[in-house]
Amino acid sequence: MMTREQEHVIGEAVIRGLVKNQHQAYEAGCAALRRQLEELKCEEHRKLEIAARAEAEAIAQNHFNLF
Repeated sequence: MMTREQEHVIGEAVIRGLVKNQHQAYEAGCAALRRQLEELKCEEHRKLEIAARAEAEAIAQNHFNLF
């Protein structure tokens, strides 16, 4: 079930020629969500890599301080 806002956006997209029909609007919406999800996954992966690198550096620094 769609909200009024979603129906309005799809209607405007069809009127303005961005999509040909409701099905194409759904496909475009899903494609946009897939891109956003992929971007979020990449961002999360980068953050995890940065955190792991910082942790490794901290461990290495502590290791040198022990001896």
